[in-house]
Amino acid sequence: MSSSEIVRVASYAPSAREVILVAGFPGSGLVGSIAVNYLT
Repeated sequence: MSSSEIVRVASYAPSAREVILVAGFPGSGLVGSIAVNYLT
């Protein structure tokens, strides 16, 4: 692919009625990060 070519990427936003945010902040020993990693 040469540097003069244009590449377009189209994406649609996912539709969700209920959005859940899981946040784990690093504390003592990174427990929050490890717990969120396990949940996801």
